[in-house]
Amino acid sequence: GGTRRAARYFGVLLCARCSEYLAPIDDDKILLVRDVMPMKGKQYCDWGDEGIDGFMIRFRGSKTDKYNEGCLRYVGITDNSRCFVKAVLEWYKLDPEHFDEVAQPMFRLPSGKTFTREAMQQDLRDAATALEIDAQRYGTHSLRIAGATWMYQVGKDIEVIKRHGRWTSNVVHVYLWEGSGHAATPTPRSPRLRARAARRRRRRDVHVTRTTS
Repeated sequence: GGTRRAARYFGVLLCARCSEYLAPIDDDKILLVRDVMPMKGKQYCDWGDEGIDGFMIRFRGSKTDKYNEGCLRYVGITDNSRCFVKAVLEWYKLDPEHFDEVAQPMFRLPSGKTFTREAMQQDLRDAATALEIDAQRYGTHSLRIAGATWMYQVGKDIEVIKRHGRWTSNVVHVYLWEGSGHAATPTPRSPRLRARAARRRRRRDVHVTRTTS
């Protein structure tokens, strides 16, 4: 359904932790409807407006946000088939009343229950099984890994990835896969991106050497 699809894309494109958007609910962290703010041309607008091209997401708290100070992250519309913005707008057309209940969790199912971590994991593993991939290799954290890896493979700076995914340490390197992971085949890159990746690996090797020496 629209809820589950939007939640999957949210997990990837916002590099989200489960506690930030899935049940079991942490009242200080769970994403609410009012935390997803529609935008048009980088200006805030209403849900019913034409031309919505992005959302500002308010993370009220997360694992590394000890004082629940919160932060904002923007996600814009894309031509990608896994576009979070398009998925949410399609969901809005199907169930506009959902977006009126601003104090409720964003990813609340038609049953009234909030989409759970266990249900998300089962969806991912069912999809892996259908593709004849080892389902036990996949879980909800796979979405966070995918988001970080996509950014890395298109050449985003490590500090940009850390900020977007709300990492406060270099543990982010654990999430960055050089290839597809499944096929173990490096993703083709331009010489410029290969050179940038090589520089990152050197910096990462220096960091690992310093922390283990």
